[in-house]
Amino acid sequence: MPKCTANELSFGRLGRRRIEANFEGGALSSDGGLMLLRQVDQRIGLSAAVAKALHDPRQCVHVSESTVPREPRTRPIPSSLP
Repeated sequence: MPKCTANELSFGRLGRRRIEANFEGGALSSDGGLMLLRQVDQRIGLSAAVAKALHDPRQCVHVSESTVPREPRTRPIPSSLP
């Protein structure tokens, strides 16, 4: 089977530091990348900056769940089967 993944990814530089990732870590949990991403996001504040930059014209005092149509969570079972 051909190997289709790179051994190392380079994300450029941040100041004098080179940012890179490799996949030679052995046995890791499948959510390890998400935990790292969350920590990086908390440090640099990317999600908070994006949330600040996006304009939402709605006013939360005027929004209620009753104004949003909901789909039924389950479908009714037919009373008679063929």
